[in-house]
Amino acid sequence: MKKYAFIIFRFLNRLIPKNKNKYIFMSNPLYSGNCKYLYEYYIENKKGKNLIWISWEKKNLKSFNFKYYNFWSLKGLFHYLTAYIVLTTHNEGQSLKAKNQIYVDLWHGLPIKTIYSLIKGNEKNRYCTNVDYRIVTTSTTKKLLERAFNSPTTKHVIIGQPRNIILESKNEIEKISPVKYDKNTKKILYLPTFRQSKFFEYNGKFTWFADNNFNLKTFNKFLKENKITIFVKLHPAEEASLDLSKETLSNIIVFRTEDLIKKNVDLYNLLPEIDVLITDYSSVYYDFLIYDKPIIFTFGDIDEYRKERGFIYDDFENFVPGKVVKTQKELEEALITKDEFVEKRRKVKKEILGDCKNISERVAKFLETI
Repeated sequence: MKKYAFIIFRFLNRLIPKNKNKYIFMSNPLYSGNCKYLYEYYIENKKGKNLIWISWEKKNLKSFNFKYYNFWSLKGLFHYLTAYIVLTTHNEGQSLKAKNQIYVDLWHGLPIKTIYSLIKGNEKNRYCTNVDYRIVTTSTTKKLLERAFNSPTTKHVIIGQPRNIILESKNEIEKISPVKYDKNTKKILYLPTFRQSKFFEYNGKFTWFADNNFNLKTFNKFLKENKITIFVKLHPAEEASLDLSKETLSNIIVFRTEDLIKKNVDLYNLLPEIDVLITDYSSVYYDFLIYDKPIIFTFGDIDEYRKERGFIYDDFENFVPGKVVKTQKELEEALITKDEFVEKRRKVKKEILGDCKNISERVAKFLETI
């Protein structure tokens, strides 16, 4: 049934004229990432466009204070069928695009691990071939994403990520935190990437910092003694793997995607409030580079990860601008020692993020040319 619905939709989409001033926005989660920041730029600068936000979520998210439509609703379908430009972060609905529409992928993160055609065995595959333009940050990321999608019809345009702007701190952590915490402590954000291995199993037992010998209670004691609070956010697909309901941990606070959605908070709004970022192979550390603050990398399973998934760079370690730790002791030492990676952070930022000035404005100008 769904197959025939797609065929009918695509047929109608080819026939229906498009409104040159109608722009469709879609992202995952609903209101987040590069689409959110570009959308807000248009709203603030009154560009005279008919801006429509389309959601693939079936449930009604009342916390959002702007109008949006479910894709499969009558109004959602109408707006998609009549829009000239479609802007997304995860290539949503690209297979439905008509030739008289322009599909622009703002993408959702600069890759570190291998994706799509870069994964062994996928070298000849082509992905998201209906995308007309993909916005990238530098010549380095342009080459990588061209290889990753292997789509000869997609043009990769160097501009930047709209979300890569220095945001003001608005106490968003306090807004979404499920429990109270000491605001005078040093704030750490732990964001591990989405992965499945013996260290981090989907719907299985979460292994802290990829260290099988990690002791959560002694770590919490260390954090308390050093006036540090750590906030933990897992990838949405793996949040079920972590349950601290039976633990009493004063300085370790976990929040989930639903906490962000309910309070209408984007993950990137948390970054200006954070003193140190801890991650492993998540590309969020690129976004954190604009704040020029310390980053700690937990590589307890790097050999296994390199073998099972692999990295997009042959010289991955050269793009790691922070302290690498593999044990609990090393992590604790890194949290209280002097930052020695300022220059390397700035070097990586230049090569990967490029020019972060007026990105949304430059994207909007580009859209006027197509």
